[in-house]
Amino acid sequence: MKLEVPTILLALTLTLSGCGASDDDWANKDPSAKVASTQIFDIAQTWTNFNLDPQTASMTISGSCTGTLILTNTSAMTVSGAYRYNQNIVNRRYNTCVAPFVTTVSTYSTVAYFDYSTAVPLLKNVRYTYGTTTNVWRSPADFPSAAKVGDSGLIGVIDNYTTASPVTKAGIEEWTYAIEMDTASSVVLNLIVKAYNTTTSTTATDYLSAPVVQTEQYRYRVGPNNTMKMLSYDIEKSTGFKLHAQ
Repeated sequence: MKLEVPTILLALTLTLSGCGASDDDWANKDPSAKVASTQIFDIAQTWTNFNLDPQTASMTISGSCTGTLILTNTSAMTVSGAYRYNQNIVNRRYNTCVAPFVTTVSTYSTVAYFDYSTAVPLLKNVRYTYGTTTNVWRSPADFPSAAKVGDSGLIGVIDNYTTASPVTKAGIEEWTYAIEMDTASSVVLNLIVKAYNTTTSTTATDYLSAPVVQTEQYRYRVGPNNTMKMLSYDIEKSTGFKLHAQ
């Protein structure tokens, strides 16, 4: 069962980094200012562009703990002509945690390498690793190429394994998306990652009957010309642990 793996490290994925909200981020600060853009957005290309460049974000944590969440990743690069990867580092520094989470580790960091076959576009990775574990997409992640406000859907399902060899299953992760209002020329991509406590899932939907042990939401602003930056991160666990970073 995987409870502490930050999906921030997920493949092709969340390389969850990006710039934090700026001082002129009026739509984010004032929900009443949000409007439903009528434009169509290529989320697939935007996600690929986002991962091609180095990113970094430092956000303030609130909720069960207070402190700072720092996300960084390198730009995608090719190794030995066979794979492309991003190196990602996540640091969670908790200054204060409320009961019963007062023993939560004060600093957490990890490094992940995301492997991409050079035979397909960057966002079509099918496998990634962090530490000594392996996580495999059941089919290539499918981000929408023509999305508008109100759209939602499945990106893909990942089998988590306990070791570098994909033998013993640790759980399942489901990636979905929702396109939310922002401004007339931008939308918010809400990337939702749910972790299910099951080691026996083999079909497309049988994991849905298993307990959800963790839900993460990554919100990005998607603007013109397939650009994107991170706005916020939320996590909620079945233990009652909750964090919001912005």
